[in-house]
Amino acid sequence: MSTETTLIIVINSFFTLLIGFWIVRRIEKLRHELGVSKVLFDKRLTAFKKFRVIHQSLFIKPKSIRNDNTLIYHHVAETLPKIEEIFERYLTKYGFILPDKIRENVERCNILALETYLQILYRRENAEIKHDDPLTEEDVAQIKLFLDKLEEINKQFLKLLGDVD
Repeated sequence: MSTETTLIIVINSFFTLLIGFWIVRRIEKLRHELGVSKVLFDKRLTAFKKFRVIHQSLFIKPKSIRNDNTLIYHHVAETLPKIEEIFERYLTKYGFILPDKIRENVERCNILALETYLQILYRRENAEIKHDDPLTEEDVAQIKLFLDKLEEINKQFLKLLGDVD
């Protein structure tokens, strides 16, 4: 065998090893990225399931009020004091893995609930309305906005995660 042939075989072997090494590195990188993506997906799925539990548990309505919006708004108004603490714990546990838009909407829900509750409490404390009197139109509008924001978060999660059960 000539020197040129040996040199070609050595160069060919070197490039084959180099390409093989590059392919193995690329496969390992993709495997790692896939693992990270799966972990992130699993954590977001857990966050979504926890959000659904919170959403469902906050607004469990007695059968007698399910079709009466006025009573539903009163029921939601009575749950508002719990919401800040619940969403703060939720954000502490899951906020870091949520996309910005979902995290911002959860924070906005928390603010809406707190603002609405404080407005109602302020009026009640100042005897503008009695505790059993109906909510004002502004209260109802705030509660509707709050409920709409919760529904928007739910839709954002479904879009992010796909159709999961």
